[in-house]
Amino acid sequence: MSEWKEYKLSEYLVVNPKIQTIKDARYSFIKMEDLNPSYKYVEPSDKRTANGLTKFQNGDTLFAKITPCLENGKIAQARNLEDNIGVGSTEFFVYRGKQNISDNDFIYYLLRSYPVKEYAVRNMTGSAGHQRVPSDVFDYLYIKLPNYDESVEIGKFFSFLDSKIDLLRRQNLTLENIAQTLFKRWFIDFEFPDKDGNPYKSSGGKMVESELGEIPVGWRAIELSNIISFAKGKKPKETFTESKEGCMAQILIDTLDGGNPDFAKHDKMIIADLLDPIMVMDGASSGRTEIGFKGIIGSTLAKIIVNEDLCGKNIVYQFLKCYEKDIMSNTTGTSIPHTDKDKILSYEIALPDFGHVLNNYENIALSLRNKVVNNKDEIVALTKTRDILLPKLMSGQIRVKDL
Repeated sequence: MSEWKEYKLSEYLVVNPKIQTIKDARYSFIKMEDLNPSYKYVEPSDKRTANGLTKFQNGDTLFAKITPCLENGKIAQARNLEDNIGVGSTEFFVYRGKQNISDNDFIYYLLRSYPVKEYAVRNMTGSAGHQRVPSDVFDYLYIKLPNYDESVEIGKFFSFLDSKIDLLRRQNLTLENIAQTLFKRWFIDFEFPDKDGNPYKSSGGKMVESELGEIPVGWRAIELSNIISFAKGKKPKETFTESKEGCMAQILIDTLDGGNPDFAKHDKMIIADLLDPIMVMDGASSGRTEIGFKGIIGSTLAKIIVNEDLCGKNIVYQFLKCYEKDIMSNTTGTSIPHTDKDKILSYEIALPDFGHVLNNYENIALSLRNKVVNNKDEIVALTKTRDILLPKLMSGQIRVKDL
């Protein structure tokens, strides 16, 4: 590290680079909610005109300047912007590598690193709950940093890990989409394989009227209250950053988004297995349903207990995902949204009285779910490697050439 040079951080990178836009033209738009603290990359979710918004390009780092977004890790690198121009929240600072001095990828990891991010948090100004990082915050931070070539090598090393994480995450999205598509085809369109392997409804399978409209002969409409119940999580007395004897990982909303879990004593707590559907019960994401997590259910979540004599857990999960938008838009409460359990329990699902359709779907879904879980395990391992090495490489304690 002896050859690293001390820089004023604001002179090592480009702060809020100027970008020319055309009036009334629509550009790729990124909002604060698009940034996931667990992922390096952020992609546009919409298109908007540039008027009054923050402007950036592919490869620029978006850095949340407002509390609690910065403390929560809302820092990401923009990509897949149409025509290489994006616009976004006015609560972003934009940072870019400086020509022949620093690399875009390195800048992203530098800003995520503990001393830099925490320095920005400590220097927020404004009233409680509305604090922001001042625009000149990095004018006062001096830090030893590598030359351009080494910054490129460090950026490449961490980007390789994050690219593998991103690939596994995308594979999981594909697997989830396959399971959801198959569920809709079998249990909503009723195109499950008939005895000859042909799609039932379009091959002339007999249908009968029900409360849900036409359903296959031998099927019935069943209210979810007959199939599921909710076991709401509890807040543990004490939590730990590392596992101890008698402890399990906690499943919290952050955990659903890929965050590192805390641990707590599991005695007398609600425990979910990998195949138990989990629903967010309180807060902004109330009604969101996930599966594939193992641990103690947090106090804002609930485990969905399924009567497996009537239906499989994967079928319940996929059914709730189909209705997720409706569930999330029909919460109770005023200042804090709460999932409306009674509404969910009143939903009806069409299910067959015979078991082979249910069993066949569950077996297929289980195979897909196992692949998802394996990918998640690999993501956890890669993330742990990245997070262990990040402070060491960014400080020069170890060098890429030594790895």
